[in-house]
Amino acid sequence: MLNDHAKLVTTLNKEVECFDAKNKKYKLLITVEFEDYDPIQFSYSLLDQWIKKTIDRKAIFPEEVAKMVYEKMYVLTKEEGHDCSYTVTTTTVKHAENLNVKVSMTHTPGQ
Repeated sequence: MLNDHAKLVTTLNKEVECFDAKNKKYKLLITVEFEDYDPIQFSYSLLDQWIKKTIDRKAIFPEEVAKMVYEKMYVLTKEEGHDCSYTVTTTTVKHAENLNVKVSMTHTPGQ
């Protein structure tokens, strides 16, 4: 029997190229995981296009990317009438010669 109260957990991933303060290129994996009892109806391609336009190939730090995507998800979910929990994680793609960074921000409903 299907549980009508089961949460749907959706994960979106996007890898982009960014530049650090010394103009050195690095790859960054952006992950957005959100859950709700009903499918969230916003267009995933809208988020994808926004990331390409706003973040990809820009001089930006992983912490800034996490905050920007967190804020964009807040707007997208509110526009659809969903106050769901979600987590935005940015992770630099591993390079042996560099220090790798992982940043997470979580939204809790009601905040």
